[in-house]
Amino acid sequence: MVKIVIQVSPGDETVVGWDVQLLSWNAGHTDLIHHPLTLTEPTKGKFVKTSGDLPAGHYGVHAAAVDVGRKISVTVQGEPAISTPYKGKWPMVIKVDASVGTQVSDTWWFDIA
Repeated sequence: MVKIVIQVSPGDETVVGWDVQLLSWNAGHTDLIHHPLTLTEPTKGKFVKTSGDLPAGHYGVHAAAVDVGRKISVTVQGEPAISTPYKGKWPMVIKVDASVGTQVSDTWWFDIA
């Protein structure tokens, strides 16, 4: 069993306008599972979200940001190999640009041994 630790660094160093979730699929790949995360207080504008004990497996980190100009960088501790997107490298960066609207989200999948 492992705890998955996710570090989030918002551009404005606040908890406003962003969210990060931890996901996995059930055995039949028919239901998406949301794993609870505990948010700790920031250290110099960096936030940490930690899961409970989870088995090794395939997980996704879903990051979302709202409002033009909002930007967050997301890294899973240990920087596990990313399966999707292909050739992805930590950190995942989410930025709301006026050309794409007022919100942006993405999900990256990785394996925890």
